[in-house]
Amino acid sequence: IMQSISDKVLKGMSAFSALRLAVSLSGRADDEIAAAMNWSPRVANRIFSNDSYWPSFPTLPRLCAVLGNDILARWVTVNAAVLPEHVDAVDAPTLVTLMGELFGEMGDVAGEGRRALEDGAITDLDARRILRELRGVLDKGAEFMGRLQANLEQA
Repeated sequence: IMQSISDKVLKGMSAFSALRLAVSLSGRADDEIAAAMNWSPRVANRIFSNDSYWPSFPTLPRLCAVLGNDILARWVTVNAAVLPEHVDAVDAPTLVTLMGELFGEMGDVAGEGRRALEDGAITDLDARRILRELRGVLDKGAEFMGRLQANLEQA
């Protein structure tokens, strides 16, 4: 199970945003997840919609395994001590800012990749640097997704 998104990004994120993030990172379609969980189409539609209908607590570990990530379990943990904060919807200026920040993080990955290729070999140090920068992309992308999800939740 991968752990790529920082707890800081998950803190305050809505439950539905965390679910959509976990699904996105799984690389699986909603219907594939539903089949692996043995959910009926009706149950799957309710879980994957904006309704307040959630998988049962005992199925959470299995859902994390099906998704191949621990986003939902960690979301519960990081938000257990506080109520999730309100996440502001994205307006046009914020969208431009978030896109710029995401592209900046992607540029950092490209820079580290370019440095790694200068000598034609990827060392352990190169891999660590690239991975650190990739985590920045994932964190910024997850924040971006959470903020955009707030637009849908407020609609």
